[in-house]
Amino acid sequence: MSYYEELGLTASATAEEIRSAHRTLIRLLHPDQQTEAGLRLAADIQMRRINAMVDILLDPSRRRDYDEKRCNPPPIPAIRVAIRARAYTFSILSLVGIVALAVVITVAAIWAIAGDFTPWRSENVQAAEGPRMVGVWRSSRPQYVQVNIYGRNDVIYGEFSSRDVAFTFVGPVGERSAELPWTATDGSRGGIELRLLTAGTMQVSWHVAEFGSQLGIAGGAAIVSKSAK
Repeated sequence: MSYYEELGLTASATAEEIRSAHRTLIRLLHPDQQTEAGLRLAADIQMRRINAMVDILLDPSRRRDYDEKRCNPPPIPAIRVAIRARAYTFSILSLVGIVALAVVITVAAIWAIAGDFTPWRSENVQAAEGPRMVGVWRSSRPQYVQVNIYGRNDVIYGEFSSRDVAFTFVGPVGERSAELPWTATDGSRGGIELRLLTAGTMQVSWHVAEFGSQLGIAGGAAIVSKSAK
């Protein structure tokens, strides 16, 4: 997914259209709308990421460099070919996930423009028989992993980051688990599974359905712990 797509724009968007999309996202995700320390930190991280994308697109020289790299990605090494053949088995599920993502983003934008957007709050997203998924989750073994999750009603929006990969995901949450599509800024996409184990631990596993210009690993898994507020 490109910077333009994350902002809900086309590659031909004008500077004013980029600024307008930026203002809408600020209304959706500004840290000041969060009352919990963990969610405020996660929102701040997401806002800094969005601001960085907008800075690039509003600078003519940097935008030109970005467009050139986006339109002419480096060739995929031969070692990835075998992995990609397996990844195509997820194509149908990924298509369904993309449609669901588009619906959620559209509804959120309408709420924001209408001025009737209620900040996502952790008490609105919880398992019927278990602890809440919303919050900041971290693990340092065997490698560093952080998962920031926001929620509204029965839908969650999250950010996954580790040493090797970073992506965002959104979709409905079940009683104690969720299986959702994810996208990364280099065009990679796939699926992530979240499964609550205890009140403070969660199992996270993810796989690649389609490789982008930078991601070179097929998936991973970790057990993360919920950070204190």
